[in-house]
Amino acid sequence: MATFGYRVFISWKGDEDRGKEMERIVGAAFKGLDADDDFLDEGIDREQVKTLRKEISERMYRKIPITKEFDECRLFGDYEEKRTAYFQWEENQNFAEDCFAPLFGRFPGVDFWFQFQRDYVSSDDSYDCKCIIYENGSVAEERHEEYDSYDEYLERCEQETRERLEWLGLPPEEEQPAITNTDFKIINGTILEEYTGKDGAVVVPDGVQVIQEGAFRGKKITSLYLSSSVRSIGGDHISSAFWGGQFYLKTIEVSEQNNDYSGIEGILYDKAVKTLLCCPAGSELTEAHIPNTVKKIADYAFDTCEKLISVHIPDSVRSIGKAAFCACTGLRSIFISDTPRKIGKEAFEGCASLDEETCRKLRKWGYEGMITQADALDFVRKNPEQFNDIPIALRTRDVCLLGVKERGGVCKLIPKALQSEDFFIEAVTVNINGKALKYVPDEYRTLKVCAAAVKKFPDALEFVPEALKGQVKKAAKIK
Repeated sequence: MATFGYRVFISWKGDEDRGKEMERIVGAAFKGLDADDDFLDEGIDREQVKTLRKEISERMYRKIPITKEFDECRLFGDYEEKRTAYFQWEENQNFAEDCFAPLFGRFPGVDFWFQFQRDYVSSDDSYDCKCIIYENGSVAEERHEEYDSYDEYLERCEQETRERLEWLGLPPEEEQPAITNTDFKIINGTILEEYTGKDGAVVVPDGVQVIQEGAFRGKKITSLYLSSSVRSIGGDHISSAFWGGQFYLKTIEVSEQNNDYSGIEGILYDKAVKTLLCCPAGSELTEAHIPNTVKKIADYAFDTCEKLISVHIPDSVRSIGKAAFCACTGLRSIFISDTPRKIGKEAFEGCASLDEETCRKLRKWGYEGMITQADALDFVRKNPEQFNDIPIALRTRDVCLLGVKERGGVCKLIPKALQSEDFFIEAVTVNINGKALKYVPDEYRTLKVCAAAVKKFPDALEFVPEALKGQVKKAAKIK
């Protein structure tokens, strides 16, 4: 059976105002197929969005398994080229032109370059490269070629890309300026792939449009300044650009000339300050006041902000994203009205210090994640085999001992802060099957811990280190 890989590039040029309107309307339609209209930005033609949503849903969303969900990406600006959208999926039939047809002809004065590639080897070893140029809603030029050789196909795709760049008025990829600063590895002059410089404060060079996921991986970046050209950061969420070093980042500042982002008190927002995108995990903020223009708190926005104690959320906020406040272990109070909110999965997971009033409101809105120690204890009782799903912040002594009681293997999942000889003495004696000693870390499998286990469960002797068996038998008073 033939299996193809499909790629689609959509570029636009023309009337600047209509083009921007198109970006907003089409972006809302693609990102919000299942979203409530209340979450749309003000000023968007809602009827056009609804119409596009319906057409897109009927043509594409139910037919093609897109590899990157539309509600997790921006339609325009994800790819390294300005005014270009990029999609990819695997399927056996060519739905591409039909799927994206709702775009063309709906925006007078805006021209489209639609480039379609089928580029994975199939059972018949055929490859397609198709280009359609739409001017004022009508087809101005169309090219479609098939190739038996992958090299020929690849060469044609590259030629097609060069022609599209020329059509957009951009220089060919090989002629795009390179950044000579040795602290940055930048592709085609626009994509920051890796930062190799010193720790501390970093200023992103002018010209960089995309900061890739993991670009600052493992670096101890304390502050980041985004130049006017930056349009996209990280993967599914901003902090993914800082894997392994996100706890060092304290502030994100933004050039006033940037058209996509704003920075307020070290927190990153979209330009219109309608979406709070990221509060760095290393932020010194203990109290956060979210502006009343904000409608949405993005996924992972305050993830692991351990110093945060309170946050004021205005009524304008209608959506709190997935894991938005996950592992904010110091967060005690959320000042928020009783107005219902849409709350994402694990939005407050591991916020073990939340006060009762806040927990009451979250439960009232239907939030089912683990918030308090009581939630974690209840979870362990019902799902002892899923102990690893409990956030570290909620693995208190009582929760861990209850987990060990049911399953000795939980001894491998005890937080470092709890590990001690006294803890494991209690753990090996509460375990109902006497096998907990097998999973106690080697450094805590001491004479006292082993003796406590064997005294209650003689069969646990098989898990005692050979060097200690004689002493353990004597201490446990067994032959």
